[in-house]
Amino acid sequence: MFDRKTSVDKQSVDPPTLPSECSVKVVATKVLGEMLRQFTGQLTVLRSSDDTEVVHQARVAWRRFKTDLSLFKPALHDAQTPSLTLLQPLLEGLGALRDLDVALTETLPHWRSSYTDSSPNVSTVQDWRRRAWRQMSQALQRSAAEQRRSVRRELQRADVVATLLALTAWVDGLSGESPCE
Repeated sequence: MFDRKTSVDKQSVDPPTLPSECSVKVVATKVLGEMLRQFTGQLTVLRSSDDTEVVHQARVAWRRFKTDLSLFKPALHDAQTPSLTLLQPLLEGLGALRDLDVALTETLPHWRSSYTDSSPNVSTVQDWRRRAWRQMSQALQRSAAEQRRSVRRELQRADVVATLLALTAWVDGLSGESPCE
């Protein structure tokens, strides 16, 4: 597991090595476990980091987990997946936070000079646009900070933690076989 001080760069993980003689359930356990570890690792870092890349990587890891779960579902027909509905507010909050982060760090900076400097030599219009841009940027920064606090509150909810633990236990118990190494 990742500690709270681990940087995003140190969290990249190599895909698991899978010998050809592994059963599908063992492969599913390894692959799903890795994706879930990446997701929960990013969530752990997010508890204390404002790095926008952490939010992005958490969402990427969750999408990979969900995709891999779909892929392996036919082979896991007898395994009842834990309910993920209690994670929805967290996942939606991560999506909203990512939207704000992208607006602040990628989209809006590209358009700033076009908006604030586009009036032909009319300094009062340029001054007004610069003030308006600054106010909008500050409002978005406040919104992003509040959304980050909201996501962190979700991460502290006992039912969210219990769901993540149940999901981890489910993945760990999928194969029922000794791991192939």
